[in-house]
Amino acid sequence: MDDLSPAKLALFKAATVLGGQAALAKVLGYSDRRNVTPWFTTERPFPAEHCPVIERETRARNDVVTCEELRPDVPWDVVRLQALPPDTLPNQQEASNAPV
Repeated sequence: MDDLSPAKLALFKAATVLGGQAALAKVLGYSDRRNVTPWFTTERPFPAEHCPVIERETRARNDVVTCEELRPDVPWDVVRLQALPPDTLPNQQEASNAPV
């Protein structure tokens, strides 16, 4: 496993934390581990849309694997900002009316 990329190592860590490939598949809503096996055995990247689930589930087990570790090519700071509910974003109108 020394020749694996950091992202692939993170995927293996996530599977270990969750209890194996079958458990990882279940967490992602798949009925069979064969659905996730290609991510481990090929160069196919782990789907970015699954990263937040893995981060949340591994965090719940106190051994977090982050989205950034699983898919370092995705701009997670932007994705996370876009995922915030509108009422939690800074109010641009208030900011523009603030005294200088």
